[in-house]
Amino acid sequence: MNKRKTLLIGCGKAGNRITNELLEGDKSGQLTGLFVNTSFKDMAELSKRTEENTFLFSSADGSGRDRTIAQQYVKDQVKSLVSVITNYPLHDNIYLITSTDGGSGSGITPMLCQLLRSGFDKKKLLNRKINLIAIMPNQKVDDRLAFENAIGFWNDIVKKRTDKEGNEFSIKDKCLDSIKIIDNTKGKSYNDINAKIVKTIINSFNMNGVSDEGDIDDKDAFKFNTEKGFSIILDIPSGYDSASDAIDKAIKECIYGLPNSYNCEYLGISLNEDDYLIDDIRNCFSTVNKTTYKTYNKLGHNTVVLGGCSEPNELMANIVQKLEEIKNGITNNENYNKDLTVKFENTINKSNKNTKSEVQATFTANELDDLANELDDMF
Repeated sequence: MNKRKTLLIGCGKAGNRITNELLEGDKSGQLTGLFVNTSFKDMAELSKRTEENTFLFSSADGSGRDRTIAQQYVKDQVKSLVSVITNYPLHDNIYLITSTDGGSGSGITPMLCQLLRSGFDKKKLLNRKINLIAIMPNQKVDDRLAFENAIGFWNDIVKKRTDKEGNEFSIKDKCLDSIKIIDNTKGKSYNDINAKIVKTIINSFNMNGVSDEGDIDDKDAFKFNTEKGFSIILDIPSGYDSASDAIDKAIKECIYGLPNSYNCEYLGISLNEDDYLIDDIRNCFSTVNKTTYKTYNKLGHNTVVLGGCSEPNELMANIVQKLEEIKNGITNNENYNKDLTVKFENTINKSNKNTKSEVQATFTANELDDLANELDDMF
C-alpha cells in the first residue's frame, strides 16, 4: 500500500498515542500523522508530535469524558479543523483512530467522519478513503461511563440521519470505508493491546510481494485494506502443523471485533514462504465475493486481511449486556435477560466509486460556512 498517501488522524488521548506508536513502528518513515485533541497534556510528550501536525481545540482543557463537550468544540471550531486537514491534499487514504470510552475521541470522531466526507463530496474528491479504527472498552472493568460512551459512539456511527434534502443516511454507510473495531478485552494490558494494534496495522500496510503464487502491489493492498464494511486482521502464528490450526489460533487471539461470519468481499493473504502454503490458508475461508489477493513477503510475517465483512454484533451485544449488569448490580449471568441488542444496520452499501479527480481540497469561506451548518444540523 502507498503509505506516502496515507494520513493517520489520532483523535483524543488513546488515538493520539496509537497514532504516535504507528508512526514509530513505520520503519520506512512514510506514514503521516495528525494529532487532534481537546487537551494538550494528553499528547505533549509524544515523540512524533510537532506543532505542525497538531490540532488543539482552542480554549479547551479536556472534555471530562463528556462526549457532548467534545462535540461542541468541533461545532465551534469546524473551520479551523477543516483548514488543518486540507494541508494534506495528496493524502487520499485517511485513518481515524480513537478509543470509544472517553469524551474527546469518542465525541470528535463521528463528527469528523461526517465533516470529511461532506467536504470531499463538495470538492468531488470521490477517490478519498475514510477508514475508522475504534477501540471498544475492556469488558473486565466495571466502568459505567466507558460503556455508555462506547454505545453512544456506536449509535452515532450506525444510526439513520436525514440530510437537508430529506435523504436518510448513516455515517457507517455514507461516510466510512473500512471499519475496524478493536476489542480491548483481548489485551493483557493497555500496552499489550496497543502493541497488537500497531503490529497488525503495520503488517497490513506491508503486504506487498512478488511470487510464483501471486503478487500484491500498492493498488491491491489499497483495495482489500479499504473495502467498505467491517474488516479484521489476522496475525497467523508460525509453528503449527496445519494452516487450519494456525487460523483457529489467530481467530481466538484476534483483537478485532469478529463478524457474524467470515464471508468477505476481499481477502488479502501475505505469508512468510517457510511457514504455510497460500492455498492452505485460502481454503480456510469459504466465501470471498470479489477476489483473493495473495503473495509471499520478504518481511517474515503471516497476515490475512478480510475486507467487507458483516458487523461485530456479538461484541456490541456483550458491551450492552455489560452496561446493564453494571447498572443493575447483577453479577450472576444466569439471572440476566440476554436479549440485549444494539440496533444495527444489517446491510452495508457496497458501492465503491473510485473516480479520480484532480480538484484541489482547499475550501472557500462560504464552503466552510456550509460545512459548519451541515454539521450543526446532523448532531
